[in-house]
Amino acid sequence: EAHPFSIRFFLYPQLNWGIYHAYSATIDMLGGGNIADRAEGDGGYIPLSMEFVARENPAVIFIIVHGPAETLEPKMRRDLQESEAWADVDAVKNGRVYVLPYELFAINPGVRAADALEVLADIMYPEAK
Repeated sequence: EAHPFSIRFFLYPQLNWGIYHAYSATIDMLGGGNIADRAEGDGGYIPLSMEFVARENPAVIFIIVHGPAETLEPKMRRDLQESEAWADVDAVKNGRVYVLPYELFAINPGVRAADALEVLADIMYPEAK
């Protein structure tokens, strides 16, 4: 089924090592779809190839930076812009790559789950702010 948003969650700096899809239900609730749900495999981290990502062509990419975001985020953005493999991915072409707050997305947000939902909704629907 087509969604207005096809989304990929990445862990950085291991962009090609795996995908985290624990937020798939949240993305679905907001009217999107996580491309990881179409991948084969079990568990929270599913290895995906760049070919798979290019074929699925996500409109939005969410990244969770593991490490000091102030140094890793600029490096990650350079890596994406300079990579031929990423050049045709809509999310990269259209500037729809977002780094999510580590404290809400890398670990269970617990009582702050509504905050995590609001962050995703604000990104996916900026006109509704």
